[in-house]
Amino acid sequence: MSRFHKSSPKVTVLAGFGLNGEDELERAFALAGGAPQRVLVTDFIAEAEAILAGTAIFALPGGFSFGDDTGGGNGLAQLLAAEARPALVDFVASGGLVLGICNGCQALVRMGLVGNPTAADDPELAIVENASGTYEARFVRLATPAQAVAGFWFAGADSYHLPIAHGEGRFIARSPQTAETLLASGLVALRYSDLSGMPAGGVHPANPNGSLLDIAAVSDASGQVLAMMPHPERALASALRPDWHRMAELARRQGEEPSATTTAGFIFDNAIRRAREVFSV
Repeated sequence: MSRFHKSSPKVTVLAGFGLNGEDELERAFALAGGAPQRVLVTDFIAEAEAILAGTAIFALPGGFSFGDDTGGGNGLAQLLAAEARPALVDFVASGGLVLGICNGCQALVRMGLVGNPTAADDPELAIVENASGTYEARFVRLATPAQAVAGFWFAGADSYHLPIAHGEGRFIARSPQTAETLLASGLVALRYSDLSGMPAGGVHPANPNGSLLDIAAVSDASGQVLAMMPHPERALASALRPDWHRMAELARRQGEEPSATTTAGFIFDNAIRRAREVFSV
């Protein structure tokens, strides 16, 4: 089965059982030149190997899979780990890309597919309840560490301004040393930052959830598997930003037309570009 349809990389977007961000994620990849296909969780676990054989990018959207009854993304993670983990590992080894956003991020972390791969029941990272004890929904600033192996996802912008929306988004690790090692190894893909672009230092609201080392996204050692709590698919248009009117007015005062798009689209553009490079199309 071909990974491309009319020269567009195929993007499999998971859906069902409480996931609810598939529409936005499909649209983001379609705008970037991909060919998204929606696959229900039940269908995926029944035919994971065959579906991934025809996929260039596998995407897990946000939402509340299985009601988050046993923790954010946990039910989905346990199901995928039991039924599809070998297929996913082989998919990444073949060059495929995996993107998990919010609930999808939680699932990838719980499966141990980011950081240094571990058994699904013994991940070195976890995502727990926000330090504020409340659901956080706001735009945040993010920066990619210079050494990040997943830096290709974020090429084109020095920083990103993206929304978050979660009650369980705080990254913790087995120990502070584990987190420092992940950062030094380039496995931290995004960090919450202040207005100057420096790490937020754990200060709320720049760091909205209290994540250790201001971690907002992590990857595996290849950079192909990216798990991120912020939602780039919800920020493709400038008019969606809370400071849109201010940005537009400043642009007009300088005799310019305000940009209709944001840097969020670079993430999806970069993924499609990498898929084309890997699969030589």
